[in-house]
Amino acid sequence: MRKLLSAFVFTLLGLSAGYAQPKPLNDSTWQLAFSDEFNTGPVDPNIWWGNWSGNAPSSYRVFKDWLNFNAVDTLTNEDILPFITPNFENCDVSGGSLKIRSKKEHRDSCKVWDRWVWDDCWVPGDYTWCPIDTFVSFEYTTGLLMSKQPFKYGYYEIRMRMPDPATTFANKGLGPNFWLYSSMDTCIWSEIDIFEFAGYENLGHRQNLHTSNVHSQKYAGADFGTLTTNPADTLHTGDFSTEGEITFSNNYHVFGMNWLPDRVEFYHNGILYKTSTDPGIFSNKLTEMYMFIELNHPTTNFATLVDTTQTVFPFTYEVDYVRCWQYKQHCDSILPICNFNYSSFDPAVYKQITAGGTGCNSTIPATKNVSFRANDFVLLQEGFEVGNNAMFLGAVTSCMEYVNPYNRIPSSAPNFQDSPYLNQERIKHKHE
Repeated sequence: MRKLLSAFVFTLLGLSAGYAQPKPLNDSTWQLAFSDEFNTGPVDPNIWWGNWSGNAPSSYRVFKDWLNFNAVDTLTNEDILPFITPNFENCDVSGGSLKIRSKKEHRDSCKVWDRWVWDDCWVPGDYTWCPIDTFVSFEYTTGLLMSKQPFKYGYYEIRMRMPDPATTFANKGLGPNFWLYSSMDTCIWSEIDIFEFAGYENLGHRQNLHTSNVHSQKYAGADFGTLTTNPADTLHTGDFSTEGEITFSNNYHVFGMNWLPDRVEFYHNGILYKTSTDPGIFSNKLTEMYMFIELNHPTTNFATLVDTTQTVFPFTYEVDYVRCWQYKQHCDSILPICNFNYSSFDPAVYKQITAGGTGCNSTIPATKNVSFRANDFVLLQEGFEVGNNAMFLGAVTSCMEYVNPYNRIPSSAPNFQDSPYLNQERIKHKHE
């Protein structure tokens, strides 16, 4: 039996713009814009950096200047801070997965960013905040991957697992993260945390605590403050969420995030658990961002330090894959469909779609999966039908100004010189 849909317009009110799509593979309008399946090693240096530019800030100044003020733990011994190793030293691709490891090991004279000064280090005569290097010895190391391409909008997904703590404090101070960050003229702080984990959280005594956050901060003038005070951040807006404790039992979990112009949706194992629509964030317009997969400690969540006797090392954060989908778009094209041909249909977001009409036979073939998406409207008229066991989606979907990752590979890692308070704020906001 066929279902006949006649003279029906799918509008923004009718289908909520078709945004709640936790599995892009079920919608042929999505196309894979970026992926790393981590099937074979080593880490691909063509798509990842192994550290911040200049190995900065490597957590050093962040916690030296701010942790005592914000954290439940008190920083009394700088030896518990980690060094983010360059050249993927703590990152390994083997057995079909990426493994980022935090280790307890001594490193002498590691170059890190210590502080910033108002100088013309980047362009002579053009004053900005510039990092001052220092050399520090560390007792712990960790690693991260930072994408060479910036991203804007799309559906991001990671399949990962982390150890469950065998004892109360086994994961204390350790936290796998998956997030997007950038700093540009229009928005000095633009960040989406798909997840940040706290292996142990002091305030509620919870383990493997999962949080998701969105941040936006517009440029507030040249005065970022001094080295010991906050920048002028009255335009900062954050939307924070705690999903709760997660038990992995050595199983992979899938976390997804759908970034749209007016909202960010967060998914866990295909289930939508949070939608951020804070007007303070989206009016500031999140800018294009780089992707980070990192194993951080001390954890940014609640700024929890490792326990020098009870935290278990090495700690491994394992990633099966990371992917980004974006809609294929033909936003200047109006698509009239009289006689639908499944084999030649080009699924994309169009300006307008009209299917059916007098004398037309627009039938979605039995068992097929078809999506009609358009920026203005999707109009289904007489002559449009859906065959037995076919799946059809008709939705108004806004056209978006995507950043095409493969066309945006810079020659060197971004310095983020316009955001000297990057990690200080990442710690600070967890306590406000």
